Amino acid sequence: MHAISRYRYRLLYAAVWSSVPLPDGAGRGVATYVPLMSDDQRPVDPARPVYVWKQVADHIAARIASGELRPGARLEGERELAQSLGVAIGTVRRAVEDLRERGLVLTVPAKGTYIAERAGENP
Repeated sequence: MHAISRYRYRLLYAAVWSSVPLPDGAGRGVATYVPLMSDDQRPVDPARPVYVWKQVADHIAARIASGELRPGARLEGERELAQSLGVAIGTVRRAVEDLRERGLVLTVPAKGTYIAERAGENP
C-alpha cells in the first residue's frame, strides 16, 4: 500500500497571485499533497470489516447523538460530505438512505437533507 493512499489529500496548485509561501518544488510541475486528517481522526477506515457506507452513517448518527448536529439543521451536501470524509458520493448516498430509514434525517428534494426532530423534543 502506498503511503499516499493512507491519507486524504488535497492537491495544492501554485498561483502567481498567491501570497502564501509554497513548499520547495511546488509550482514547478511537482504536486504538493497536504493531509487533511491523520489516521486517528478519520471516521472511516476501509480496512475495517464493516461497510464504508455503514461507517459513514454511524459517524453522522454519532454527531447527531452528541448534539453537534441539531434537529432542523441542514446536513452538508453529498459532494461536500464525500470530500470531507474521503469517500465516494455513492457511499454518502447509501449512508443518508440508511439514516432516513433510521428516522434520523429527512430529505427534501431539491432542498437538501435535514436532521429530523427527535420524538418528545420541542424545536
